[in-house]
Amino acid sequence: MSKNCYLSFTIITNCANVMYSFAVTENCTNVLNSSQVWNNSVTVYMSLGVINSMNVFYSRYINNSSDLWFCTNMVGCHNCIMCDSLENKSYYIKSQEYSPEEYKQKAKELLDQRKLYPDFFAQLSYE
Repeated sequence: MSKNCYLSFTIITNCANVMYSFAVTENCTNVLNSSQVWNNSVTVYMSLGVINSMNVFYSRYINNSSDLWFCTNMVGCHNCIMCDSLENKSYYIKSQEYSPEEYKQKAKELLDQRKLYPDFFAQLSYE
C-alpha cells in the first residue's frame, strides 16, 4: 500500500515518495536516503532513527520533533540546528537558546553554507 518508492527496502503501510531508504513504516512521506523512519514522519533527508517527526535533515535519533538540521538524540524539539541530547526545546543552535528572531537570522547564515553540509554531518555524535 505504498507508492512512489525507488531503490528502497522494507517500506511498510501507506508510505509515499521514498527513495534510497531502508525500514520506512507507517504513513511516512518524502523520505530520501534515510533509514529507520517510522510513524507519520514527513520530509526526512539523510537521517537515521526518526520517529513521528517532520522536516528532519542530516540528523540521527529524533523523536516527536520538527525542523531539525544536523541534530542527534532530540525528543520533542523544534527549530534546532547542530544540537545534541535536548528535550522539549525550541530555537536552539549548537545547544544554545535564541529568540525566534535571532534564531531565524543565525539559521539562515548557517544553512546558506551548503558546501559545509558534509562537514557538519560528519561532526554528528554517534552516541
